[in-house]
Amino acid sequence: MSGLITIELIGLRFFSAIGVYAEENLVQNEFEVDVLMDIPGQEEVITSIKDTVNYLEAANIVRKEMQQPHKLLETCAMIISKKIKSQYPQVEKVFVKIEKLSPPINNFIGTVSVSYTS
Repeated sequence: MSGLITIELIGLRFFSAIGVYAEENLVQNEFEVDVLMDIPGQEEVITSIKDTVNYLEAANIVRKEMQQPHKLLETCAMIISKKIKSQYPQVEKVFVKIEKLSPPINNFIGTVSVSYTS
């Protein structure tokens, strides 16, 4: 019974000081974050949290990093990925998407996002 298991954190919402412009650090913006983590399946059925990724701990990694001020979404996504892989060496691949829900762009309706896979 081998294969690939994907643990997903979808639609995590945060207000954060991430942005190039000074007012973004003062006012903050709303972000939505998705994280997908791939681990190899095992011959035995997984029955213990120690054999997988604790999604509560992974969500806390994301939350703590989203509380840090960053100029770029790319920086934040790369750090989240690095920290998850550091805490969970069994993770083969991490996908992080950070979406800025109300970007400060004149005459623009929509969102902007960055995705990073490592």
